[in-house]
Amino acid sequence: VEAILGAMMAHFDNSNVQEAAWSALRNCTCGYACDTMTIDNQGGMGAIIRCMKQRLDNERVQLSACGTLGNFCVADEERLQKLAEADGFSAITLALQRHWSNEQIRNEAFSCFVCFSGTKLYPSHENRRRTR
Repeated sequence: VEAILGAMMAHFDNSNVQEAAWSALRNCTCGYACDTMTIDNQGGMGAIIRCMKQRLDNERVQLSACGTLGNFCVADEERLQKLAEADGFSAITLALQRHWSNEQIRNEAFSCFVCFSGTKLYPSHENRRRTR
């Protein structure tokens, strides 16, 4: 993962590297390996969100980025907090707006928001009512 993030940062302006790196990150976040994975090195979540925003017009980057973030943050409030602090939900929203006609991107983006809903960061409708 460190090598992938390093390549993303070293080749920030190279679309091919960004596509390949996001695809590799998405693969790394599938399954049990993700449980122990961190992205605190190479600038952390903020750095990968900047890479995502840099390639907003690139459908392949956006698809892999949304998939990566959804996989990485599922059932992990600490990771969701880092995503929120890095303005990640804004980046996901921009991906949705830009590529609304792409069903795969919509599905991956919505999965990120589903991860966020019902957490302490964004309590469910019932929890919000109780706190008023």
